[in-house]
Amino acid sequence: MTNFDPKPISKALLDARRACKAIDGFPAEIPQTLEQAYAVQLGCMEKWDADLVGFKVGGIPEKWREQFPANWVAGPMFSDQQYAVKSGESLEVTVFEGGFAAYEAELVFVLKDLDKLDTPLETVAETHAFISKVHLGAEIASSPNPLVNELGPGSIISDLGNNAGVVLGPEAPLSILEDFENLEVVLTIDDEEIGRATPNPGENGPLGALRFILNHFIAMKGRMDIPENCLISSGAITGVHSSRAGTKSTIKFGDLAEYELKMVPRKPAA
Repeated sequence: MTNFDPKPISKALLDARRACKAIDGFPAEIPQTLEQAYAVQLGCMEKWDADLVGFKVGGIPEKWREQFPANWVAGPMFSDQQYAVKSGESLEVTVFEGGFAAYEAELVFVLKDLDKLDTPLETVAETHAFISKVHLGAEIASSPNPLVNELGPGSIISDLGNNAGVVLGPEAPLSILEDFENLEVVLTIDDEEIGRATPNPGENGPLGALRFILNHFIAMKGRMDIPENCLISSGAITGVHSSRAGTKSTIKFGDLAEYELKMVPRKPAA
């Protein structure tokens, strides 16, 4: 892709999201490198209609890592798509009807002391110093493009990380960071169990995702602002579970929390 210009791609992606209508694939030539994809994402972030509250992290499948040499991708999360739910409650979340949508059970970290973040982190243990709170939450992944994931990281990163919401579930004790093996997460969709797992304690789990995003902040220093009390949705524990508007999901975090999410169609802003 010669003479790469991220601006028209950013505009096309934002137009699709604002219209809340499904589109037929990626609305431009797909960025071919991480640098190009994040340039498109930054253009989207600058023009979105709500405040930045944090970032989601998602994994890059092995088949894409030669072209996009990273284990994780990042995408912004905004205040107009931030939800809170208590254990035992039911919550409606909005997705793009006819596009891609998925439930993802995740640990959502609230960060602190980012002013002390100056050198790259080499181990997951180093991430603990930047964690203020841990919520038993979820990412609502969605895009007007039903093929957003199939088209790879260039598509996903550009399209705001395929994010459409972050759910702050109940807060967990920080001691959970040392006890992942006892946190069994179960996700059902329309009363059918779809995923069951415990968080991976290493580089392929929530703390590995957090290490990635903290190092990403260092690499992007000067190109984007990081919000105070930044939220990090740290990768799907039980997997990315594709669904659609009209479905409901129950997410259970061991004995600590259980709540229901219902996908409904997103409508354009008035």
